[in-house]
Amino acid sequence: MLTMKRILYYAVFTLAVLVAQANDSPAQFIESELSHVLKFTHPDEFVPVAFVLKSQLYLDNIYPQVSFLSKPSRRELVISQLKRLADETQSYLRTDLEDLRLSTDARNIRPLWISNVIAAEVRARELRELLKGHPEVARVHWDPQCPLEEMLDALKSGAQKGPTDVLSWGIEDIKADMVWDVGYRGDGILIATIDTGVDYNHPDLADHIWVNPGEDLNGNGIVDTSDFNGIDDDGNGYIDDLRGWEFYFQNPEVMDVNGHGTATAGIVVGDGTNGNTTGIAPEAKLMVLKNLGGESYYWEAQQYAIMMLADALTSSMSFKWYWSGRPDYATMRHNTEMELAAGLIHSNSIGNDGDNLVNAPIPFNISTPGNCPPPWLHPDQTLVGGVSSVLGVGAYNFSYSLMSYSGLGPSSWYLQDILQLDPTYGHPWLSRYDDYPYQSGSFQGLLKPDLAAPSNVLTTTLGIGYTTFGGTSAATPHLGGTFCLMLSVNPTASPEILAEIIMTTAIDMGEPGKDNNWGCGRLDAFAAVSQLLLQTTAALTGTVSDSSTGLSIIEAIVAFPSSGIQTSTDSSGYYLLPGIPEGSHNVVFTANGYDTLWVEGTSFTVGVVETLSVALTGPQIWLDVSSIQAALPLGNSLQTPVAIHNGGTGNLEVAFSKKGDWNPFEIYSGIQAEIVTGDDELFGVEVVEESVWVSGGNSGSEPNKLYRFSFDGELLGTLDQPLSTSGLGWRDLAWDGQFLYGSDNSQIFGIDLTGVVQDTITGPLYLHTALAYDPQTDHFFACDDTSNILEIDRDGAIQQTIGHDLHVSGLAWHPEDEDGMKLYIFSQDGTPAGLRVSKVNPDNGEPLFVTDLIGASGEIAGGATISGSIDPDRWCFVGMIQGVSDRVQYISLNAYAPWFDIDPPGGTILPGDALIAMVTLDAAQVPPGDYEVNMLIQHNAPQDDILIPVSLTVEPTAVELPPALPAVPNDFAVMPAYPNPFNPTAVISFQLPVTSLVKLEVFDITGRNVGATLCGRPVSGSHRGLPLQDWYPPGTHRISFDGSGLASGIYIYRLTAGKFSASGKMVLMK
Repeated sequence: MLTMKRILYYAVFTLAVLVAQANDSPAQFIESELSHVLKFTHPDEFVPVAFVLKSQLYLDNIYPQVSFLSKPSRRELVISQLKRLADETQSYLRTDLEDLRLSTDARNIRPLWISNVIAAEVRARELRELLKGHPEVARVHWDPQCPLEEMLDALKSGAQKGPTDVLSWGIEDIKADMVWDVGYRGDGILIATIDTGVDYNHPDLADHIWVNPGEDLNGNGIVDTSDFNGIDDDGNGYIDDLRGWEFYFQNPEVMDVNGHGTATAGIVVGDGTNGNTTGIAPEAKLMVLKNLGGESYYWEAQQYAIMMLADALTSSMSFKWYWSGRPDYATMRHNTEMELAAGLIHSNSIGNDGDNLVNAPIPFNISTPGNCPPPWLHPDQTLVGGVSSVLGVGAYNFSYSLMSYSGLGPSSWYLQDILQLDPTYGHPWLSRYDDYPYQSGSFQGLLKPDLAAPSNVLTTTLGIGYTTFGGTSAATPHLGGTFCLMLSVNPTASPEILAEIIMTTAIDMGEPGKDNNWGCGRLDAFAAVSQLLLQTTAALTGTVSDSSTGLSIIEAIVAFPSSGIQTSTDSSGYYLLPGIPEGSHNVVFTANGYDTLWVEGTSFTVGVVETLSVALTGPQIWLDVSSIQAALPLGNSLQTPVAIHNGGTGNLEVAFSKKGDWNPFEIYSGIQAEIVTGDDELFGVEVVEESVWVSGGNSGSEPNKLYRFSFDGELLGTLDQPLSTSGLGWRDLAWDGQFLYGSDNSQIFGIDLTGVVQDTITGPLYLHTALAYDPQTDHFFACDDTSNILEIDRDGAIQQTIGHDLHVSGLAWHPEDEDGMKLYIFSQDGTPAGLRVSKVNPDNGEPLFVTDLIGASGEIAGGATISGSIDPDRWCFVGMIQGVSDRVQYISLNAYAPWFDIDPPGGTILPGDALIAMVTLDAAQVPPGDYEVNMLIQHNAPQDDILIPVSLTVEPTAVELPPALPAVPNDFAVMPAYPNPFNPTAVISFQLPVTSLVKLEVFDITGRNVGATLCGRPVSGSHRGLPLQDWYPPGTHRISFDGSGLASGIYIYRLTAGKFSASGKMVLMK
């Protein structure tokens, strides 16, 4: 029953509405979709509805008041006016709905001030009666839960992937990583996401989930169990909303169970903690707004983002034209206008219907709110209408092809365009939104999308892994992350400024300017941030090239040491570095293979882009050999020189090593030990001389066995182990060069190769299941599964303790590990097989993960050893693989090749000089056969590292020794002295094509001869190489000049052979 006070209120209210909104407010009605639903709904059923009130705050009313305000003031004023209007006009309807709730005729009542709406579920029988007493209601909107998968704008994700330590291609494509180099990663920025929730436990996301300070009771910035106290501590109408809110079920649990929200979140803030960096702004915070419902839940999420002071909003959900209940375009437009008024910029997907024009025809192909006007209108938008907060985002792939599904514009904001396609459209329309007509192409409509961003990118998925994610759902958060980068540069930047910069710096694609396929083009985060920075700082641009060739240098680093900002050159050698403080600064240019260049005292002015192009100097490497090969009789050796020349302008640093043609931890070969022996309890493995020894439990029967195999898997013999106390016998094995050691209890036994016990060590462990021997210290390493790894001497005394969290079953010693980490661990960890290889870092004594070996699910590690005997070209990791059929696996490590040596191991080569490396091929180190390895030359020149194939054939019978390689030179040549500077000796090498009379002279800078000739006159210094003589045969020779009796200074050497003469300069520096 209506009270007199209520009747007077309605009379006054009705008059006010008629005066304030006489021409732009629809009369009260139940929308057609709702009328249809009510016809087929039982009177007692609940119907989800939204009561839209007549009084509305429009952008025209408030925009002039807020456009000149700071963002905080702008937000505060908009919120206060929207809330005041809702409080003034919703109170009686709220009261009646609350009465219905108490009588169980209404539930889930949600007053929304953003659009002056009250959403609720009301029994069908009460709706019409309720409206009779509420003239303040303009219309009642049917508000069903929308099909979740239809709201999402993702395409099918790829298979889940593990960590691979990569950077998502989308990050590099929009140049977000270049923004990071300038020092901006989204720090201090809060972005809201309207989606399916987020897996807030994912390692890449966990540190970037917003924590509501008003609900964080102890203020530690972490969601603790004690924070959930069932109280609305911050008074915002939501209880315990610590990470955000779940709007459909109205609770604080925002965990994602769908995966879509986790994928979009990863593109915004995924920081790579678990291996792959996927986020554009990895230091931003994410407010999680979970929407599993319909339009009013989306509206409520928009309201929450405004109320809780989000700096930006991104959503990859949208509402499509072809749904049976058409979207309420007018209310969505209103809400995005309120976002703009409040200073909130919004990135939204536009659907995936570019190739679905039958169901989603133009001008409604782009879904809402992605079809709402942007905050700034591009000059190509010649039909000028209203603005809102939204930038709609299309999608392209790695090949810069616009995805066929990417939504197509233009969009229409004109009621007649809607009615032309659907005369039964039931939502009300305000004439103020008739600002972008299309009329079958007679008018421009609204150019959409606004721009495009990458799709089919790597991102986070539920759990701890990653997946490939597509659709405009994937493109949209790239823009959301870019908002964060820009706002971390200038948190006060308005949506209008951000939108203008983003659209004008996009890389134009398709038709020139803004079009209805690409919008303004491809998103360029670096260009956008650079443009924004110019408002408060200066910038530097230019090119970096090679001083010798003039070619562009790619990925050269341009850095400012004073501020820590830097960038790198692109494929054309071009760079742009924004964010430079005004004043005078030093600029540093570095590039791999080039000398560092400092440019001092460059002046910068705010808003000015300075130009600085430089050419870097550096070394250039070239060699006079491309391969080394020889055939030698067993026991012989050969030396051949390799000259490495520096033809550049900077010092050349070189280092020589051996490298195989295989990948580390590549399967080489193995032994099917269980099949050969019939023993299904095999544990340890060790290489002894020319055979492989394996310990076996003899299928659990005494005596346990030791099996000896040839390298190719032939069983050569069997020995009984010492009596076992465990029934399984020895586990891992170790060889000290004399005895074979093993253990199945606290004692470690050493036997000779006939099986007789020759040594016993009482160890510190109850069981020593893993063993290794270090020949340098004569110490053993031992472990029992998860116990500490212990280094012990031959008395069993502990010398070192190594902690770990592994399940160790094998230890191995690598005398030539490339990293100096000689102790290897084989453990029953890893996936899918328990075959993990680690090694111990000698600097801190901690195990370092190396790799998980390939194996079948259920296979686990046994014992292990490392040997260079199986293949003299390589070191092999030899592991026992326990499983359905126990086997010994040979795994390639680094190159071994004891038959090949290089001296010196490297050095510094001055510009114009050369270094002579002597390569020794020694046929005494290996048995007859063919051997191959590479000489790896690593250097600091811009060229790639160099591989020289080296091969040796060792003949079983004596053959004539070939001449030194390379063959007889074609020309006379004198190599630069090495080293240079020298102290006190320098080597001068020369090549002779024919037998020649050789004379060497050395002069000081006054021209005085301080050396001697080789023609029988007295000499100063000694000579190594061939014996002293006047005549030298064809080939390459070396002379060592000793300057011990000379003063520091510059000396000139001249070498004459027949009619040919050559000189060089060398510096004695004591």
